[in-house]
Amino acid sequence: MKDTIKVAVTGFVNGHCYWIYKGMCNEPELEVVAASFAPRQRIIYEDRMGREAFEGVDIYYDLRQMLDAHPEIQVCVCGGSNADHMEEFRLCAERGIHVVSMKVPTYDSAEYNEMIRLADEHHILVYIELEMRWRATVERIRELIATGRLGEIRAFNAYNYSHNPVWWNEWVDVPEQSYGKRIPLRPGSRYFRGGALTDHPHIFDLTRYLFGSDFDTVYAEVAPQMRKGTETENFAYVIGRLKNGVIVSLDPSFANREQERPRLHGLDLSRYPRPVQVELEVVGSKGVLYADSYGADYVECMTPDALKYEVEAYDLALDDQRRIFLRGMIRDIRAGTNTPDVDFRDHKKTLAAINAAYDSIYTGRPVKVGEE
Repeated sequence: MKDTIKVAVTGFVNGHCYWIYKGMCNEPELEVVAASFAPRQRIIYEDRMGREAFEGVDIYYDLRQMLDAHPEIQVCVCGGSNADHMEEFRLCAERGIHVVSMKVPTYDSAEYNEMIRLADEHHILVYIELEMRWRATVERIRELIATGRLGEIRAFNAYNYSHNPVWWNEWVDVPEQSYGKRIPLRPGSRYFRGGALTDHPHIFDLTRYLFGSDFDTVYAEVAPQMRKGTETENFAYVIGRLKNGVIVSLDPSFANREQERPRLHGLDLSRYPRPVQVELEVVGSKGVLYADSYGADYVECMTPDALKYEVEAYDLALDDQRRIFLRGMIRDIRAGTNTPDVDFRDHKKTLAAINAAYDSIYTGRPVKVGEE
């Protein structure tokens, strides 16, 4: 029998850590040996998962102490706030530990370049956890585009709505922790970068993934806040163009109201009121498709041949998505390869598009998306 790959988790303030930790505990080839918590997060996670979820796992409240005490760790999930990722990344890289980063390594271009340098210098693998990449609906959309069924792609519309996670992850509404800096949305604004646009990179990633093209230009706006007392944006809307000419319309907003805790963690995402929604629409010269990619999980496709209308339904649980992600990581570590589904260097271009959207909000004008 193969030796297990020794893994650890640090931070635990990113909401996706719940699923990653659960997935690692259920994966036979992985062995969770340690966890480093932000102090109050241990109480939250033990309450959500049960104390037995951490039996046999050494608990720490300091990442450096955990890594020093466990030189056998091969992979560490960096699950602190976005502002913590640089320190987490450096401590892991300098020890030759592979990194799993939650959604956003950093929105700071200089920090991102330093992460790339560290990864190269210490020969570590880096995996970006973006749950939408492993949806069956997304793969079906790619197939339909590739076969030419939809003809020439003209436009893409997507929205990623959710509750505001500030009620259980308060750092999301602290600009210095979520975005990394305190930058006003507009000159003189009392609201700052770091809200919905920061927390929902998924549809930006899917745009580049589905169409194999980078963003060329974006224009973005924000709407008045839905929640009193929040400092980061609740709503954002982005229109733009890809370098291949596809027009995109993206809405990554905290547009859904917060639910009672049992309702949220029951995760019946196909029924209203839904805490999270991700829905996609592709418009081509020969057909149109619509997909609900977070809940009902289906793809509807209409083409003009006798007004053919098809619906395909899928059943891929969040646990299954994490399993696909983790097994890809295991495959690379075992084989000594570097073939992540979300390329670390390439992901920087997705975050550059989001930063360009923030720049557009600030200036009130369209912004050309650069390489940063």
